[in-house]
Amino acid sequence: MNISKRGNLTLVREFRFILLVNDLAAQRSFYEEVFGWPIINDWGGGILYDTGAAVFELIQDLEADKPNASCRIAIMVPDVWTLFERLKDKVIIVFPLRDNSWGDTSFRISDPDGFPITLFTMTKERIELDK
Repeated sequence: MNISKRGNLTLVREFRFILLVNDLAAQRSFYEEVFGWPIINDWGGGILYDTGAAVFELIQDLEADKPNASCRIAIMVPDVWTLFERLKDKVIIVFPLRDNSWGDTSFRISDPDGFPITLFTMTKERIELDK
């Protein structure tokens, strides 16, 4: 995208995805086991993780009933096939590895609250088209 069309006032300096969770301890265990992202900050009621591309934040919210039911995230990883083999017996698989017509291979898992996370890798054909 052309920066001049975007404008300096909306230039993103950090992108933070905030996930409200019912059981912070269970979610922390899940995200640290599955992703191993470094912790930026842990203040007891929430945790900030450095994903490399954005900040992922978990916040304890005991009042919320399925607070994240209307969204999901997709994360591009270097090797979805190896990651699937590593995770398939450790997490809830929503759908297994599949090749998608739009040019990636993906699978979907869910966290302890049922939040869906799609993990994908671009296929060679798609990477060549993007050049």
